[in-house]
Amino acid sequence: MLLGRLTVTFVVAGMLMIADSRANAEDFYKGKTITIMVPSGTASSMGLYGRMLAAGLEKYIPGRPTVILQERPGAGGVAGTSYAFNAGPTDGTYLAMLSAGNIILPMLRDQLQYDVKRMQWIGSIAVRPAVLWVWHAVPITSIEDAKTTEVILGSTGQGSGMSVWPRLLNTTLGTKFRVVEGYKGGADIDLAAERGELHGRWTSYTALTAAKPDWIPKKLVKVLVTFGPRIAEHSGAPASPTW
Repeated sequence: MLLGRLTVTFVVAGMLMIADSRANAEDFYKGKTITIMVPSGTASSMGLYGRMLAAGLEKYIPGRPTVILQERPGAGGVAGTSYAFNAGPTDGTYLAMLSAGNIILPMLRDQLQYDVKRMQWIGSIAVRPAVLWVWHAVPITSIEDAKTTEVILGSTGQGSGMSVWPRLLNTTLGTKFRVVEGYKGGADIDLAAERGELHGRWTSYTALTAAKPDWIPKKLVKVLVTFGPRIAEHSGAPASPTW
């Protein structure tokens, strides 16, 4: 099994056949179609990375196969991951993008329909820092406050980092995050936080600053904790794994 780096956001997993030589690979992939499964909508940040990956694979894989994206959203990536593991082709023509939450979830839940230890790991696309933020009107300012005050966060589903990381914080630090699942995407959660229906969410920092570039400068959100590479603008916030 080829084990790639586990990043804060996602890795690429799949059943890519490693040919004995470039000639053999060219013969195999010529005229074929490679499918990249995205466990969300293709308009999401993972979908954008998927399109970048597809362009690179079409250019550099011997035989110049056609590469397409396949959307399989649901349960924060669990639906797509389960499909890839149980029904996806295993002949080298099917790749699955997994979020970090999908990989960590088996540590928190039993009876999932996939086993990350039995997947062939190809590599990771990007290492992105992530943050857990709350709306500026929420009466807490730190992770310590979240240990005594319930904080309501939004999530797309159980396999998303929006669910997994807050629950890990609850288990390890005793925080009181309550996760409400079932939102279609991050934009819906952001809107709910603006309306006061939720307090905030976990997200990659680039997704936050790209979708809402004025939120940080205008101090409309408060970052309680960061994950992954340090973020210079939030060096005062506690960072995993050294909270």
